[in-house]
This record gives sequence, C-alpha cells and structure tokens, in this order.
Amino acid sequence: MAITKRIYDFTLPLTKEAIKWRFLSVGEESDLVAAYNDQASRHLLSLAITAARIVSKDPAKKVEIQDVREWDGLDLEAFIDHVQEVQDTRVASLQKPDAGSLAPLEDSWRAFRKSINEVLSNGEKLMVAMRAAKVAPGPLASSPGA
Repeated sequence: MAITKRIYDFTLPLTKEAIKWRFLSVGEESDLVAAYNDQASRHLLSLAITAARIVSKDPAKKVEIQDVREWDGLDLEAFIDHVQEVQDTRVASLQKPDAGSLAPLEDSWRAFRKSINEVLSNGEKLMVAMRAAKVAPGPLASSPGA
C-alpha cells in the first residue's frame, strides 16, 4: 500500500464528526500549490490541502474548501495538529538511528571502568606492600569496635 493511500481516522473534538483522511501525493499537493499560487487565492491553499486530504466525512459528498471554512477554528486547528503529529511519526519511523550517538556515553563508561580497575589494583598493591612490610593497616582498615 502506498503511504499516501493509507487512510487515517480522526474525530473533530468540538463537533465530534468522524472523518477519514490521507496524505496527498507529491503531485496532488504540487497541483494545489500551482492552482492557489496567485495573489487572490493564495490564502486558500491550506484550506484546499486540508479539504483534499479528507477522504470521507459524509461519504455522499466530496469535501470542498467551503466545507472546511465552515468548521470551528478549534476543530481545524486540532485536525492540522493531528496531521502534523502523524507526519512527525512517519518521519521518525523512517530515520536511521545514529549509531554514534552512544559513543560518548560508551567512552565515558570505559574510562570510568578503567579508573575503578586502577583504584582496585593500586589498593591491592598497597595491601601486598603493607603485608610484606608487616605494617598494620591502621584505623581505616577495620570498623570501630572490631
């Protein structure tokens, strides 16, 4: 199924009207941009795109710009926001994860592990040297009352 043919559902929040919509193909959107490119009708482009996206609201009638113009502003804004959210999700799903994004964290973790290993190794060397010299480890080596 072509991505532009997938049908999405949305319910207008104020009027509670259920609509089905789809993304436009590049050609469909380009045709609308060309049709609404003149100064007198350019302000209608977003409404034309919105109307063209709607596959069915009332299956008996194609949605026209005039229909969208009659929507409550909050319904229109909610629909446009919904379309943008779906578009953002589509874009995110097509992006490849950046393998290098974890590299700084992995480098920090390796440096931390190396430091810990050095501290443990130096502590062991110190204990060996103290045993060889028969030096008591001192108050830090045991807990109080031991």
